[in-house]
Amino acid sequence: MPSAEMLMGIVDTIDCGVLVTLPTSGMLRANAWVQRMGGVGRKTTAEEVGQLGGADWKRFVEKLSTECDDGIHTFELKTVDGKRLVVQGTARCFEVPSQDGETAEQVYLATLTDMTHRDEAEKRLLELNEHLAALSDTTIEQALGLKDMNAVLEKKVEERTIELREANLAALQMLAIASEARDSDTGEHVKRIQYYVEMLSREMGLKAPEVKRMGHASILHDVGKIHVPDRILLKPGPLTAEERKEMQDHTVIGEKILSASVYFKGAAEVARSHHENWDGSGYPDGKKAGEIPLAARVTHVADVFDALASPRVYKAAWPPEKVVKLIREEQGKQFDPEVVGAFERLLERGGWVRAGDTQPLRV
Repeated sequence: MPSAEMLMGIVDTIDCGVLVTLPTSGMLRANAWVQRMGGVGRKTTAEEVGQLGGADWKRFVEKLSTECDDGIHTFELKTVDGKRLVVQGTARCFEVPSQDGETAEQVYLATLTDMTHRDEAEKRLLELNEHLAALSDTTIEQALGLKDMNAVLEKKVEERTIELREANLAALQMLAIASEARDSDTGEHVKRIQYYVEMLSREMGLKAPEVKRMGHASILHDVGKIHVPDRILLKPGPLTAEERKEMQDHTVIGEKILSASVYFKGAAEVARSHHENWDGSGYPDGKKAGEIPLAARVTHVADVFDALASPRVYKAAWPPEKVVKLIREEQGKQFDPEVVGAFERLLERGGWVRAGDTQPLRV
């Protein structure tokens, strides 16, 4: 059996607190860790422990000396300089030889672990978790509040966007009517053009938003005519070469008017290019085929159909058969074959209904 001195030699090397108590003599031996933390000497009595480290140390030693059950006990102690110390300890009983070497006596060996910092860390962690929980609740409340606020703002933005779009469309239509009022039936022409362009665009397989966009862009195709004098615009007979050039300039003027706003970008393209021909013989730039914006190509067919099929101050309306015959003849020359193809399909199945009519056009 190891002697008490041998035990102390071993426990001095352990990096935790160790106390060895001898119940018969009340002797208590402490390793360096306990000496440093509790202020007790290497050899002292339980009474001296109470004097040096406080009564809580004495109760602690007594408890470990009498409750040798391998259970873990937690104690709150104080060091000699008054600092708080939280320790966990457990005790075990050993038999060692007595001083006479013939008998054995029981020795209680207690191991102590400093839990002060861990306890403080756990307390701090608990406080931090509570703080985070409160912060999370606040953050969630704020987030929900912001979500509600964002929903309100989004609705307001959506409402203002709709109002702005409607205002722009109203301005667009009024400008279109003003440009057409001198040489057509007070704006009905531009409404019919929009109707025909949307009908052709749908037949060509375009999506609804693009159909609407092209319809709106077509409304202002002749806005440049605002700058064409009445003597030319309303002339009943053929135009001279100079007058024709001045009339054709309405395409360039229209683009210049509309280019001031990004909102009218598509309309500006149509205004400039709706008199360009598929074979490159049109004006003002002599563009051909795919060089001509699609909306301008569709507007070109719709514009010619309505201009020829409707009466003007300087001409009578053409019969529908004559208008359709011209469009068919100009496929691949004046008009985009794809647009004329859509026009033909609508005619064949009764889908081409003239604006203001209830019955499809039959030719």
